[in-house]
Amino acid sequence: MNSSQKSSMLSGYFSVSSILGAKSLWRKLTVTFFILCFYRLSTFIPLPGLDLRVLQSFLQSTGYKFLGMFEVFSGGALGRASVMALAMSPYISASIAIQLLTVIYPDLKKLRKDGPSGRAKLNQYTRYLTLLLVLIQSYTIAVSLEYVVGSDGASAVFNPGWFFRVCTMVSLTGSTMFLMWLSEQISTHGIGNGSSIIIFTSIIANLIPSVQNILGMRSSGNISVFEVSVLVSLVITLIVTIVILENVYRLVPVCYSRTQAMKISGKMPPSSMPLKVNASGVLPAIFGEMMSNMPLAAINFLITRYFGSIWLISELLESRWFALFLKASLIMMFAVIYSTIVLNPEDVAEELKASGGYLYDHSPGQKTIDYFEKLIPKISVFGGLYIAIVSILPDIILGNRGSALYLSGTSLLIIVGVSLEVIAKMQEEVLYSQDDFIVKMQKAKVRRKMK
Repeated sequence: MNSSQKSSMLSGYFSVSSILGAKSLWRKLTVTFFILCFYRLSTFIPLPGLDLRVLQSFLQSTGYKFLGMFEVFSGGALGRASVMALAMSPYISASIAIQLLTVIYPDLKKLRKDGPSGRAKLNQYTRYLTLLLVLIQSYTIAVSLEYVVGSDGASAVFNPGWFFRVCTMVSLTGSTMFLMWLSEQISTHGIGNGSSIIIFTSIIANLIPSVQNILGMRSSGNISVFEVSVLVSLVITLIVTIVILENVYRLVPVCYSRTQAMKISGKMPPSSMPLKVNASGVLPAIFGEMMSNMPLAAINFLITRYFGSIWLISELLESRWFALFLKASLIMMFAVIYSTIVLNPEDVAEELKASGGYLYDHSPGQKTIDYFEKLIPKISVFGGLYIAIVSILPDIILGNRGSALYLSGTSLLIIVGVSLEVIAKMQEEVLYSQDDFIVKMQKAKVRRKMK
């Protein structure tokens, strides 16, 4: 089959008629759409017992700075003190923790290799840990809200005390666990990964105030045409860079024995095993944001409260450059660790052996595992470096303008990464629908011949 025939086949698969005729695709898109609509509407339901006027006045006076990317990941729900204020943050934190623990504890590592039953057990542990994190975070939010006071001295909580704390914990816990269940429904019956889709929706929801903020700053003269041009150019450059680097693979030459070797014999080049450079996805960026924003603010608050203002520590913790360095370091560290989980050398070597393949200069077994143990960390360093640079570049170029304009490299990573994932899933659904249609046509032809 020549290239023109292949291109015509692909165009037939992904034509407008094939997309419109993919019933399973539209069913999954409909499920995803209604779940996301319900989620967005629920983010406007406030927690009980709060004076929202005082709370908004307090947040506006602080400029939402201490909320950081948590406000973006929640789609503004955290700043509105919504029942969905925690959004997917506890679930993502629990998922990351369980994934890291599978490296440390042999029992969890064994579960990960036990197939669907083992993964189901790990998912159950993730839910339990999510519940524990939600209880801790909801209590922290409830106590923190009791200390919020407006400019006129009024408290943001009408009746502080244990009744308010319990109501807040119940509201946040129930809503967050329900949102976790909704994300699982998207993963099962919808399109794409549920938690990623929900975070993607939250970030997109923040684009509207971002555009409004840019237009307002431009009309008031606070931002020049040149700065707007730099902003647009930066966004386009980052998007193109992310799209390109998300499709970069390290090709490992592989030989196949017996019948499989005949497929690559003669003048054909040897087959290759593709290893994705950024195997960890956007999780390192999310981890870096979570561990560098709120914890720094909390540490600074605790030190100031119990030990007084220490100039060196205060300057260090409030320094933007220190925060960027810390975030980049955390991203790099997590990218290397998590890549070895996603691309486990033993699993990669086992899959290669099961397919009848082997490396040119390394015999199957321990030598192949040793080769991948050296190669995968090297690849993941480049992947982590790419994520770190994209995450901190807007902050370096725009400075404080970046936070004022809601522009974050992490947000762009998630938007582009999830978009590529959803497009790939949609293509799979169209292909499956086409295959089902071809099978049905062949069965119908056989029945006609039998008659």
